[in-house]
Amino acid sequence: MIILDLRKVCEQIWDGYKLFASTAYVSRKGFELVGMTKETGMPVPVAETFERRGESGLEHQAKVAWLAVAFAENFPMFFGELFLSSVYELFYEMLIVELCHDVGEVAVGDIPDDGNALHDTKDEAEREVFNSLMHVFSRSDVRLAKMFLEFQNRNTPIGQALYALDKVEAVLTLLFLEQFDHYGVMDKKPLVTDSDRHFMRLAHTSCTTDCWAAHTKALIQGYPKEVTAPVLELLRVAVEDVRGEMFEWWDDEISPYEK
Repeated sequence: MIILDLRKVCEQIWDGYKLFASTAYVSRKGFELVGMTKETGMPVPVAETFERRGESGLEHQAKVAWLAVAFAENFPMFFGELFLSSVYELFYEMLIVELCHDVGEVAVGDIPDDGNALHDTKDEAEREVFNSLMHVFSRSDVRLAKMFLEFQNRNTPIGQALYALDKVEAVLTLLFLEQFDHYGVMDKKPLVTDSDRHFMRLAHTSCTTDCWAAHTKALIQGYPKEVTAPVLELLRVAVEDVRGEMFEWWDDEISPYEK
């Protein structure tokens, strides 16, 4: 019986691993739309994609991290007694949600948060895929599903914190790329949305970094100070390091886009 249970767990982990690893081959459409990558058209087969670009260290670390938490969940003593504490459980659940929060894009693709009406209709489909992956973590799947819903709805401090980090990370990626003189331009999008125009107007530029930063600042306004203060300070540090000064528009009123 022990052997049969072990096999079942390992099958679940393997299935989950394949699903999670597939997210490495889901194109981030936002960067394509602003002219930072070539148009991908139809999805490139995974083998061909891997042959073209290999694997980044980040992808490797993400997959190792996924396996680590899967092992910690299914084999509690694998990493020792530290993993049995209640404090760890909360950190552990947040880690899983952050590691897997975009796994639903395997089914629906990456829909940019730029006023696209489809962006507001994808939550249920993404939640279904996320929850299917969470069955691997049988002791925590209900709590993980709840936390992911909080992330989607941004209606709790934890959900808001997870969401804020998700949004600011995209801006940090743009700032990282600016160090190498690689910029996105909103005007290069095939369809500039009303939301895009709103943040271009507030930021007084079509530079994607500024527009996405303004969007992020607008989205997290009203969140607890414990969330906004460190997130916005991190953004400030990054901007000043890359550009030598903060956005000129930063202290202006940044209103959310309203449809």
